[in-house]
Amino acid sequence: MRWHHPSLGVISPYQFLDIADDTGLILSLGKWILREACHQLETWHSAYPALPRLSITVNLSGKQLLHPLFVSDVRTALQATAIEPSTLHFELPEAACMADPRFTADVLPRLKHLGVRLCLGDFGTGQSSLSWLRRFPLDELKIDRSLIHTMPVDRGSADIIRLALVVARELKLKVVAEGIETAVQQTRLTELGCSYGQGYLFSRPLEVDRVDELLREQSLHLAFREDSSHAL
Repeated sequence: MRWHHPSLGVISPYQFLDIADDTGLILSLGKWILREACHQLETWHSAYPALPRLSITVNLSGKQLLHPLFVSDVRTALQATAIEPSTLHFELPEAACMADPRFTADVLPRLKHLGVRLCLGDFGTGQSSLSWLRRFPLDELKIDRSLIHTMPVDRGSADIIRLALVVARELKLKVVAEGIETAVQQTRLTELGCSYGQGYLFSRPLEVDRVDELLREQSLHLAFREDSSHAL
């Protein structure tokens, strides 16, 4: 999500999403983002059928998660496209989930009933209770980037990551480390047993047309490999 301002240029979401959240505009903005994400994923599925099934993750704010019409908005977005619900993932802010865990425990099963996947973000920096995590129908935990950045020099961060991996195994959840920027961080995470990650080491944020280029390259590469494998 980027704001292309006519005079200020490209503005990062870190500069405007908090304001949108404070003013309540995040609700209409989030609804638009959800609709656009589903349509874009549908376009990619149609354009690159040979690739493994792509998924897309939409970050939610606490106001969206707690809004009484949010589940209905998700259902409408899914019905408006031909995407498989399991390819739509939601990243939930840990603080919002734990701010009202009883409501969270009520709304998340309704989202899961639609077939989407749920990820708890910012894990390791908040006040998550293991007893509540057991009641949330989650699919993933995402380790907060602040722990990844300090891990090489702070033993405490590495210990928290190790504990997060133990909790995830107990709850049968996938773990994703976010904010990986160096090969040293990637190597250390691999040593700790974390198999999935995201961050600038792999790719910086991209415009849609650049993502199209990457998907096209992968699709052509896959087709070439398949053709070569049949050549005698």
